[in-house]
Amino acid sequence: MSTPAPRRAPLPIVARPWFWLLFVGVLFSFPLIKGLGARLPDPPPGIDSAPLEFELPDDSGKLVRRADLGGHLLVITELAYLNAALHDEPLERLRHLRKRLRGLGSAVVFVVMTHGATAEQLTGFVNINTARKPQNVWLVDEDGAVFSALVRQAGAPSAQMLLLDTHGRLRAIYGDDPAELDVLVGTAGVLANWRGADPPPEG
Repeated sequence: MSTPAPRRAPLPIVARPWFWLLFVGVLFSFPLIKGLGARLPDPPPGIDSAPLEFELPDDSGKLVRRADLGGHLLVITELAYLNAALHDEPLERLRHLRKRLRGLGSAVVFVVMTHGATAEQLTGFVNINTARKPQNVWLVDEDGAVFSALVRQAGAPSAQMLLLDTHGRLRAIYGDDPAELDVLVGTAGVLANWRGADPPPEG
């Protein structure tokens, strides 16, 4: 009967706690090193465009300018108050989009330009629909002229939503194509998480 070979004693270095701390640290550093070497994507289109401006009262009568919302990404849409069929859909779309962008928190503000309603009617509408949220801004655009002017300036007269960066530049639109909504959501994520995609205008 053969005698079993004696077990090897562990190397002295392996028995030291600092070795394992260093070993684990090196393992966890690999993804970081790989990430630092990765090429950043190109900024979304519109980085060199001029800012879009607007000025409208909210349902309390306070005048709101685009510059007052600086520092936030803006999703701008319209709502036709007098036509229930036309305001239910935008409201539902707004809620759906808020849900998709909830991970961005207060970085995004949703601006709803409402036409066909007085300030008092808009207040009632917002309250009934429990739509008064910190990131929702409800504006009175009496005849829809301001929103119409914005989409014309954007070169997309049929657009239902505009995404402006923190400096007011147009960065994405949504019309009727669901793929455009996906692009808008992805663009908002890039702008909110990568400062290089949303630099201040030169000069």
